[in-house]
Formats: sequence, structure tokens, C-alpha cells
Amino acid sequence: MADGPYYAKGIYEGEVQGTGLVESKSKGTPGVEIQVKIVASVPQDGNPPMPEERQYVRSFNIWLPESEKAREISVKKLRAAGWEGNDFSDFLNGVLDGKTIRLECTWEQGTGDNANRLYDRFNIPLPEFELQPIESNPALARKLNALVGKTLKGSSPAAAPKAPAKPAPVASSNASDPPDDDIPF
Repeated sequence: MADGPYYAKGIYEGEVQGTGLVESKSKGTPGVEIQVKIVASVPQDGNPPMPEERQYVRSFNIWLPESEKAREISVKKLRAAGWEGNDFSDFLNGVLDGKTIRLECTWEQGTGDNANRLYDRFNIPLPEFELQPIESNPALARKLNALVGKTLKGSSPAAAPKAPAKPAPVASSNASDPPDDDIPF
């Protein structure tokens, strides 16, 4: 695939080859660069390791921007990769080296002279989060009924759309055509 991404979109496993601390060139945002060797794709039913000749090294960054919420997500990704520390200097000492981590491959459009190409882009998928129960306010039911009650009473519930009727069988225009029951296939 010379003009497209090498890896298909999906979930992969990668072995960490190295880590470092970096800053973005445009805004100076600090982050952690992670280099991984892609060792397996992870479809739903599992998969054997990827052949050695298809195991390439890819790099990606986990940025730690000024936004508190974005930083929380970035730290969750680093935790999902197996980082247990509280000091970013850990990444200068290869804290994740040799660990196998789960990665997500997406495709990204090239820029400039390469704008007509797609590239594979790896990152740590967002970890699943715990759903918080919805807290309902029973007093709002009375308020909504008073506010929208007339509209509700004046409308009828929407009926489910009916499936389109099957077309009637077309009668044969030739009386010598055999009935469908006699056709062997």
C-alpha cells in the first residue's frame, strides 16, 4: 500500500521501545512521546502475533495541555499504558520500556505535498469510564406536565412506520410459461 496507511484501522498491541518528554513545536505544550513496535492486531476473537516483518515502530505523543479536563484524559491514557508513578521524570528512565500496551490505529490525512495521502496514527485508546447514576428530580415531572401538558394532549403518539407492501406477483404474459413450481432451480 504505497499511497495509503500500512496498518488497518483497529486495535493493536505494541511493545514500548522508548519514552521521552517533548514539547510541541507550535505552542510549546509539554507531553510524553512513546515509541512502540506493533506486535499484534486485536480483533474480537483474538489473533496470533504479527509476523516479524510486519512489526514496525511507530511514535505518538500524549500531550498535557493547559486545560484541566484534557490533562485528566492524558493522565488516564498514561495510566492505561501502565504508568503508576507521580513524577514525569520516570519517562526519562524508560518506565514503560518492554511493556505491551493496547493501541488504537486511526488514519490521518497528510498535509502539504502529502495532502493526498493517508497515514496510520497510533494512540492509546481512552480508557472506559464509570457511568454515574442519573439523579432525577421528581418535582420536574409536575413542572413539565404543566408546561407541555396541552401539547401532549393535543397530539397522538407517533405510530410505528409500516413496512412497504410487497408488490403483487406479475402474471405471466406467455401462457406457455411453466408455473414457478416446475422450475428446477
